[in-house]
Amino acid sequence: MSATNGTPSTNGHTPAPSVPFGDGRGPGGRFTRGNRFGRGNPFANKVAAVRQALFDAVSPAAIKRIAKKIAKMAEEGDLDACKLLLQYLIGRPEAEPIDVDWVAERNRCEQEREESRIAKLEAATDQCLIDEMMALLREPLEQIESLSAEEALAAACAVWGKLQQVHGIEDMKDDPELSLIGRTALTLLEKATPAVQTSQQQNTMNSLLQTVRRYLGLGGGA
Repeated sequence: MSATNGTPSTNGHTPAPSVPFGDGRGPGGRFTRGNRFGRGNPFANKVAAVRQALFDAVSPAAIKRIAKKIAKMAEEGDLDACKLLLQYLIGRPEAEPIDVDWVAERNRCEQEREESRIAKLEAATDQCLIDEMMALLREPLEQIESLSAEEALAAACAVWGKLQQVHGIEDMKDDPELSLIGRTALTLLEKATPAVQTSQQQNTMNSLLQTVRRYLGLGGGA
């Protein structure tokens, strides 16, 4: 029998599968699933009943009193009480001390990744909104001269509903696409002035005009 890399040759024959031991154990000595020999802990039910009895006998208030007593003993110098208290409060000491600088750096990197993810998501959302607004404005722009006041008002309100959802709308004047949309919305709002009939509509119109002008860096005057 020859061996290659420590593996015995099978001379072209498929090796027989390993057969579990006759007592229901596998090759590693552990009971296999579904065997009839390893029936589990015969005292499991009794242990569960005893644990339940302890839970029934000891109230949360009693546990609190015990914890306070252990804490007092620890403060008085009882090392066993100190050990017990600290193990339950903060756990066993780590095999290696935690590198707080590494933890801080990891948290910083995770925060930067999250901020980058959010910024990319916001940029993608803004671009979708810009594309939708450009589509909404295409026809009104082509027919701006023949557009009625009512049509201009409807188009301006539709665009404004999307425009105010854009992140960083305050920097409209520095973004070519947003600036074009803002100036077009401003033109539509000014053309829609005759369609305003009530004082409430007038107040809304003035507010929109002032807001768009401010975002465009044209001042807030009506």
